[in-house]
Amino acid sequence: IFESTSPTLLFCAPKTMRGHKAPRHVEIIPVKRDRQGLNLAEILTILGKRQITHLEVEGGATLLSSFVQEKLFDKIVAYISPCLHSSMHAVSLLNISKLSHQPTSLSFAEITRIGGDIKIIAYPQKERLR
Repeated sequence: IFESTSPTLLFCAPKTMRGHKAPRHVEIIPVKRDRQGLNLAEILTILGKRQITHLEVEGGATLLSSFVQEKLFDKIVAYISPCLHSSMHAVSLLNISKLSHQPTSLSFAEITRIGGDIKIIAYPQKERLR
């Protein structure tokens, strides 16, 4: 982000960037922390106020799990590779230990084979009224 000239929003905890000067194209936006890290709902509110209504999140297991945990997603695109890891340090798509005990049901919209990989597009199912 610091080598590009495209407008860039950098969300971080209030004290993180203190004393650092960002390039002219980078806007630093302080965001409160919650128990998971940065407050994702606050970030989405800020983006919405700026008319940014589409966000693609490419992150690791912790970030993606936070979006799922807080039900702040409306689509998942996942790629699965036919590779098994025997290491204790292998990373999964989601950090399962961080997810709540309340399951999030998904509706599969597309399952496509791409070479040796599988692409899955899924949407959260709307909760049924009781």
